[in-house]
Amino acid sequence: MPRAVWITCCWPGLAQLWLRGQWRGLLIAASFAGVVNLNLAATLVWPQWWPALWCQAMWLGLGVTWLLLGFQSYSLVASFQNLATINEQQVSPASKKNDYYVEAQTHYLQQNWFEAEQCLTKAIAANGYDVEALLMLIALYRHTGRTTEARQVLQHVATLERPDKWNWELAREKALLDSFDFANDENFDQATLVTTDDQPLQRAA
Repeated sequence: MPRAVWITCCWPGLAQLWLRGQWRGLLIAASFAGVVNLNLAATLVWPQWWPALWCQAMWLGLGVTWLLLGFQSYSLVASFQNLATINEQQVSPASKKNDYYVEAQTHYLQQNWFEAEQCLTKAIAANGYDVEALLMLIALYRHTGRTTEARQVLQHVATLERPDKWNWELAREKALLDSFDFANDENFDQATLVTTDDQPLQRAA
């Protein structure tokens, strides 16, 4: 809540009108302004209207009214601020998580792997059960060749309670990791075979 809202406590009825939109607040503010202007006129412009004692009594009454209504406005603004703080604490983790995930998607599509990993890490820190972010992290590890870390995250996701809709994605990621490891093993075997064939034969003694 902006700090400027506290200024509404300085005039009776203004806080009710500003925060709640109550016509009662407008009526109180307008009535108080009218009485102040009337007493100013009777005190400074046309002092012959009322006796000085009446004007003093009116100023005293206005001062007491201003203090009482000011305290009421202060309580109203304080309660609204506390409510806004509670709502912000409840909504903040989810909104931050969504912001991090959307930012991670942008970096992922641009193949900015480091930035995407940072955003996904923050999103998972805000919600450790975010299967969607965890799956994207697995795919990121797979694209960057970090299959060991990808399998660790995959095993972690398998232990979480999750909707059935994610089972197909998990099975797909596991199959992709298996095919990636199989392709690496084949490349390693072929490289070993080529290296062996290139070696000269040893002469018999």
